[in-house]
Amino acid sequence: MTNPSINRDASATILGYLFQFDATILAILRLKENSEILVEGVEDFDLRSGNLADLFQCKYYAASKLTPAILRDAIIPMLKGFSKMKPGERDSTTYHLYGYFRGSTPGPLKFSVQDVKNALVRRERTKNNVGSTHLIEVNVQNELGISDYDLSIFVQNLSVVITPEYSKHKETVIDALKVGLRVSLDEARNFLYPSAQTFVANLSSKREKAKRT
Repeated sequence: MTNPSINRDASATILGYLFQFDATILAILRLKENSEILVEGVEDFDLRSGNLADLFQCKYYAASKLTPAILRDAIIPMLKGFSKMKPGERDSTTYHLYGYFRGSTPGPLKFSVQDVKNALVRRERTKNNVGSTHLIEVNVQNELGISDYDLSIFVQNLSVVITPEYSKHKETVIDALKVGLRVSLDEARNFLYPSAQTFVANLSSKREKAKRT
């Protein structure tokens, strides 16, 4: 018998990839002259223009709200990369959290330094030497060795954009294909959109960085 929870997990994972591909298609269509996009780079995709970098992490949570725990899981990989950068790189790098979260209103969202500091504290159960369990607080900021000043730079350069749910976001992509390539809505929906999804999926699977650019 098939486990329903496994089916739900698989469906959510597939939807997440499709959403990421759609976001990548939009980024390609909006790419400015003398800029380039790297798929599956530092983040899900990276936009670079000269010494400026915009790094995008795409998330699709149909069943979860944007809680501090969800925010923490999304930004920890960003913070790990940020912590290894030189000061000049940090100033020229913008991190983007782009995604859908249940119950969130579409549009830009801004977090304060204190919001992020609070999100970086997690609680976990541990056992003492007599076998009893209790909750402890773990400060991820301290684990990563990021000072309050460094964290303020990161938050200043953190952009959060909440999107509509999947089907509405997909329509945005189809409309962008229609306008960008000057075709009819039917052509964009039935021919260009499936081709664009396949193109981005193939791009994502390339081993060599140059072939993902």
